[in-house]
Amino acid sequence: MIYITQLIYIIDGQEDIFNQFENIAIPTILKYNGRLTLRIRPDENSIIEKSIERPYEIHLVEFDTQQDFDNFKKDEERKKFLHLKEQSIKSSILIQGIKLYNEKKNSRSALANNYTRNMKVKYNEQEKTIEINDALQTSYLILGILMLINIFNAGLNLYKMDDGQLEMIGYIWILVVALSLGVLAYGLLKKTADNKIPLNQIKRLKEKQVLGRKRFSLELKNGKLRDLTKLNSQSEINELKRIFTDIGIETN
Repeated sequence: MIYITQLIYIIDGQEDIFNQFENIAIPTILKYNGRLTLRIRPDENSIIEKSIERPYEIHLVEFDTQQDFDNFKKDEERKKFLHLKEQSIKSSILIQGIKLYNEKKNSRSALANNYTRNMKVKYNEQEKTIEINDALQTSYLILGILMLINIFNAGLNLYKMDDGQLEMIGYIWILVVALSLGVLAYGLLKKTADNKIPLNQIKRLKEKQVLGRKRFSLELKNGKLRDLTKLNSQSEINELKRIFTDIGIETN
């Protein structure tokens, strides 16, 4: 989301011409995923302090993307009436920016940069995703390799045994194979280590106790869990919960 603030100064006596142009330009904003969120015409009584000339009008407009704003400026229908703008507007100041913070409880833009100390969690407002920067993918890869080594090693030892003479060690190797396959299957079917998760795929932030410590994971709508690691203090836990509460994701 991008935000445009425009201070408009018009030529004396050209108010009607300016309004004609605005009656064409403002509806065009909607064609390009834009919204006119504020349009004011200040007078001297409404100004507390100033160091510039009072503008005739102030507009606040938002567009979903930069491309939407660029497309609005290129609109062919709007271009046909630019002579009205040139005839009525003396000058204008255009300020472009992004929303840094919004105190509204469910505002997603408040999450543009929220981090725990050791695990980064960021809400990407433009892509509507949760981005997690940790080493979980590497951990899962190492675990998977270890399980494959276990299976290979157990299979090799079982192959070397004489037929019908499994004995105790043979059953142990079979158990190792079964456990390793179980770990691999559980990881593939029930876990994910994705570092970018679309918001519409997240069901809730799940909390549970493991050996007396709080563990958190994202429960996805497809039934998988995305573990959130490296939460070392209560302040980090509180910050994590606040992040997901602010974007409207259920926490428990």
